[in-house]
Amino acid sequence: MGSLLIDSAAILTLDEADRFIERGSILIEASGISQVGEVDRSKADRVIDGRRFLATPGLVNAHTHTPGALSAGTQDSASHPAFMWLNQADTSGRTPREVYVSAMLNSAQMLLGGITTSIDHFPAQNFGPEDVAAAVKAYRDSGMRTVLGLRVFDDDFGDIFPSDRPRVKVSNATGYPTITRT
Repeated sequence: MGSLLIDSAAILTLDEADRFIERGSILIEASGISQVGEVDRSKADRVIDGRRFLATPGLVNAHTHTPGALSAGTQDSASHPAFMWLNQADTSGRTPREVYVSAMLNSAQMLLGGITTSIDHFPAQNFGPEDVAAAVKAYRDSGMRTVLGLRVFDDDFGDIFPSDRPRVKVSNATGYPTITRT
């Protein structure tokens, strides 16, 4: 791939000196950013004009849910209990390929917004090791830095059950959380 120079951008470094460079360049080589500030243009294989842009370190999304990427915007007006029920119904039973696609879509949406690192509260209900592997592969393929926070359910979903419905219990007899009526 060769080296890339982002030339004449405003640069917020957030380095030890907390420098703001009004007009500077960023040289990116195979190992990452190799130089910031005044850079010789002849060192780059490709140059991007950055005069209209502000270059900043990547942002961090400290709370995302990969399984929800495929249904973004569909439950915005739902109450929290209704959202949780709809989310469980939408995400349970997905194939590892669907998990991969959802994680890749989540990554693409974040990267387009300048987010380069995330904490993913994954998974939803009835996911196994192969699903976790699919999400990890998607994040690796996207180049995102991500921590997968694996959720473990050991109680009923009492906080999301409608009060006029029978309660349910979680049974781990299968190795995965499943809902059964009590």
